[in-house]
Amino acid sequence: PSHNNTMPGAIGGFTMNLLRKIDVTDLEHIVKVHIALGENLANVHKGADSVIAYQNALQIMQASPAAYEIKDRSIVFPIFGGLFQALKFGQIEQDEDCLYEQNLVGRFVSETKLHGDPVHYTRALAMQAEMFGRLQNFQYAFETFAELKRVYSVEEHSERVSQAYGSDIVAQCFGISVLWQMQEDDMEGAMETCRYIFDELMPKMDRRNVHNSCIMLYPTIWAMKQNNRCLEMLEIFVKYVVEPFDDFFGEMAFTFCLPVYDPCMMLLDLAENANTDELENLDDYFDWALSEDNLRFGAVINNSLGNFGRDCNSISAEICLLLAKRKELNGGDSDADDADNGNGSGIDPSKIEMKEQLVKNGLIVAGESLDFTIEKNMVPAQLQVEPVFDELEQMAIDMNIEVYY
Repeated sequence: PSHNNTMPGAIGGFTMNLLRKIDVTDLEHIVKVHIALGENLANVHKGADSVIAYQNALQIMQASPAAYEIKDRSIVFPIFGGLFQALKFGQIEQDEDCLYEQNLVGRFVSETKLHGDPVHYTRALAMQAEMFGRLQNFQYAFETFAELKRVYSVEEHSERVSQAYGSDIVAQCFGISVLWQMQEDDMEGAMETCRYIFDELMPKMDRRNVHNSCIMLYPTIWAMKQNNRCLEMLEIFVKYVVEPFDDFFGEMAFTFCLPVYDPCMMLLDLAENANTDELENLDDYFDWALSEDNLRFGAVINNSLGNFGRDCNSISAEICLLLAKRKELNGGDSDADDADNGNGSGIDPSKIEMKEQLVKNGLIVAGESLDFTIEKNMVPAQLQVEPVFDELEQMAIDMNIEVYY
């Protein structure tokens, strides 16, 4: 049957009369088919259709009396995960208080607690903590996270969580908690959590699962950068993300976060060496940032990583900003720049042109990033891009650059 409800009163193509008559084995098969359909539709970015499939699976469970005979309740857990992802990506409309999401997540926590397996229970707690954090309810977020930390053991649960959910989504919640601590101006706590992730969690993660490693570390980049620990962060990112990808997969392979590997390393390198006379890859950085086509990453990855502290476009914008501030473009790198080149500044006109282009590119992309994060209510990501936008805008004003964004 189709995942659409084409018959009046039907759910996923099944009439209510049929759902009342099926036995528990048939019910399990029907639910699993709808879950698989939801997962596959989500994988090909058909979010609205994916939501229908997941909701049909949940409604079928609710409508069939045979549901009470299901012994392993974990059959329904992927439904909650799929709908939660759809909510994060804005594919389900809900009221201002997000009551649909709160009820969904609350039910998932209750189901998993009754089920008794800490793998699923901690997954549900991670979902609930993330939801509270996104809703800016940090008291409940930290309370839920405290329960997660009490139950979760990386040695006992990490591999099983990854087998059940594709990645260790529970461990990823530690990184997300860094964002809450930053919003609460608890930088000492944020750095302690970063250190725990680096020292206690990352060495015990599966090195082949580079997607999991990247998602775990991504929120920590912004805390470490803010605390002027860019070089250390760069080394950690290379050790746990870049090198394992190269070792296990090679240059012809792809993973979801691969497009942001180089920009993350570029940003950390530029931030660490802002006052360094010579930077090994500086010419490559200039070439990359001067081409506006390189600076945008698309809605899918921006939506995903934006929930982990920063959308990718804002990284590009800050790279442009840091390059525009380099002394190589501001009269500080050669004897030729000391002479008057006809513009009254003593700076090579070609370098003035480069700086103007960097400011334009950065400001346009920063403006898009700011609009995007506000629209998606990604508060931590918005807080990251706002100062970048403000500084680029002031540079454009000072240089009399007209930018339309």
